[in-house]
This record gives sequence, C-alpha cells and structure tokens, in this order.
Amino acid sequence: MTADFVDEYSDAERYDAEYGGYACDFDFFLDLLDVFRTHPCDILDLGCGTGRLTFKLAENGHHLTGLDGSVEMLARAQEKDGRGRIQWVHGDLRAFGLGKTFDLITMTGNTFQALLSDDDQQIMLDCVKKHMKPGSLFAFNTRNPSLEHIYNTSKFEHWHTFKDGENHAVKVSGRQSYNPQTYIMTYETKRQWSNHETLSFLHIRFTPYDALMTLLKSCGFTILNTYSAWDKSPFTEDSPSMICVCFVV
Repeated sequence: MTADFVDEYSDAERYDAEYGGYACDFDFFLDLLDVFRTHPCDILDLGCGTGRLTFKLAENGHHLTGLDGSVEMLARAQEKDGRGRIQWVHGDLRAFGLGKTFDLITMTGNTFQALLSDDDQQIMLDCVKKHMKPGSLFAFNTRNPSLEHIYNTSKFEHWHTFKDGENHAVKVSGRQSYNPQTYIMTYETKRQWSNHETLSFLHIRFTPYDALMTLLKSCGFTILNTYSAWDKSPFTEDSPSMICVCFVV
C-alpha cells in the first residue's frame, strides 16, 4: 500500500480524534489561576491547536486568546467555538503582537520543541515577555532529553491506535532519528486505515535542562518551579518532561 505524504497538522479533524481527549494538564493550569486575585483572568494559549486547553480554561470563566500557526487547526477551533467566546489568532510564535498583556500565558503539548534553534527560542521568549506584566505567569512543557526519548529506530514501531471521526480504527507507528549536534529529532509517522495510509514528518528540538534554565534567565524570566509531570512531581535529570512556571519582575 502506497502512503500519501501529508503535513502532520493539516488534518485537524484527525488530530482531534487522536489527541483531543487528552486532559492530564487541565488541573495543573486551572490550579495556576488560584494565585490571581482577580477573576476572570486574561489568558493567552500559545500553540493552541484546535483549542483543547483553550476551551477548558474558557469554560471556567476566563478571557481566552488562542494563537496558532496552522490555518487548518484554527479553522477547526473556530468551528467548535459556536458562541464565539474566544479570540483566535493566526500567528507565528516568534513574531506576534497582540497589543495587550496577559495574566497567564500557556504553551502546552510540547509546543516549545517546535522552535528548532537557539535564536528561535530566544525570539519567542522575548515576544512572550512583551505580553506579560509584573505578576504574570508563563507556563509551558517540553520533553527532557532523557533515555526515554533520545534513541534511533530503523524500523517502524507501533505507537498507539485510535478511532477517527467515522469510528474507523487507525494504527499509528513511527520511527525516529536524532541528531546530537543540533538536538533535533525527526519523527516519521505512519497512520494506517483499512484501505489507505499516510506518512508525515515532524522535526522537534530537545533542549537540555541546564541550557533551558540559562536561556530563561538570560531572557529575564525568574523560574518559580520546574516539575517532571502534571501532578507537580519534582524534576530530576531522568524525568521524561520539564514543566516550567516562570514570571517576570
């Protein structure tokens, strides 16, 4: 069977079916809002995708702005936003200007790893800082370059199975190749339906803990906490993830 080459984020309906049910980070971000004395809060959700987290925060009475670089993902989010309660913005993580500041800026789904160079990361953080004020929080997650993630595979390995919007089973497998000089991992993802399959490529960057902490501080952020998981367990060098909560003075 010949695979069709697709962009990883071009099929927003498929993305929702595959990842839309993820909810492990909801309580973490809702708990962060307890530090603010005002309600509702102004929140910017960077890399919002189809609005998984954005909608959850809006449901709790807050004012949300969702920003994403994918036209398809934003169109799906707007379609689901029947009441038009959220401001959806098509924009680049590295170059957005919304003309206001926010109480909380969120970036989940390991979106930080889409920034493939030191310059991209710094420019994005400088942009985030311009949209914060004293007392604002910036919270994001990124995978830790631990042995759980950093390895190469020559053959496709089964990752998971999900049901698409028409209740068809889709088998997902992938293989990966890591460049230790650039910290960039290339994922090749195959999705197999009963009568066709697709193939997509994704490049993400793994930033070591020490480098990330240095970068945040150099950009003017103070690190409030770093966790290893959404349950707020402490970060260790073997943790699969880094979840950072930062503020500016």
